[in-house]
Amino acid sequence: FLELFREEELFHVIGVTDHQENAPAMLLAKALGIPTFLDAKEALNACMPCTAFNLTHDETISGLAANLKEHCSIIGGLEATLIWKMVVRLKETSDKFRENQAFTQSIISNAMDGIILINTRGLIQSYNPAAELMFGYSQEEVVGKNISMLMPEPDKSGHDGYLKRYMSTKDARVVGIERQVIAQRKNGQTFPMSLSVNEMQSGSEHYFIGIVSDITSRVESEESIKKLAHFDVVTDLPNRALYFDRLKRALARAKRYKKELAVLFLDLDGFKAVNDNYGHDIGDLL
Repeated sequence: FLELFREEELFHVIGVTDHQENAPAMLLAKALGIPTFLDAKEALNACMPCTAFNLTHDETISGLAANLKEHCSIIGGLEATLIWKMVVRLKETSDKFRENQAFTQSIISNAMDGIILINTRGLIQSYNPAAELMFGYSQEEVVGKNISMLMPEPDKSGHDGYLKRYMSTKDARVVGIERQVIAQRKNGQTFPMSLSVNEMQSGSEHYFIGIVSDITSRVESEESIKKLAHFDVVTDLPNRALYFDRLKRALARAKRYKKELAVLFLDLDGFKAVNDNYGHDIGDLL
């Protein structure tokens, strides 16, 4: 009981009594600097006015409190047992909640992706270490600030309007949809970012949680693959695949607008002799 109440702000333990000096509660009270008493009457007199919890099942102690002239209330019997069980249950629930909260925070803190929580006004409520590395801002620099600080224009100026429109219409253009956007670091550098936003509610408050990841490497790889598909590796000139793609488009455009189309063909005479006599490396260099 003492262990439960010693951290409770609504209560102040002012004394503990037990006829056994080495009882666990007495030893703990001494360690915490709380007065201890071997005699119940002495304890009640020393601690008045107070509310005493009689957990001894000895109702004569309740009678002692009733005979004191000063104000002293005592809770014992079934009532004390009921309160004890309620306090224990609340303590267990509180401990479980703290454990779950710590576990959830540990997941967020160690996640590889950035996790950012904002309210309906766009103010950042939570910002994990991965987001710190991604944007260059510390948690202290962004919490309480508008999420638009992480965006370049025109999204920076339009974001508050997006939020207001969503809250009034529930027309989701970003919420529940994974999309690629452009974000901005603390140093002003912009980068491609994958963004997934979901709405959540805690009590009467609405929040939006965003999962973000820097996809610069992926975008560069995709651009590189796209370039390799349409440009020659050696000369960096458009290849046959890109030529036919552009020719197909040009023919369709000419047909649509009833225009003529000309194709100009250029060739290098004698180039085979350069490769044969000097090698393909020289030919490529030429």
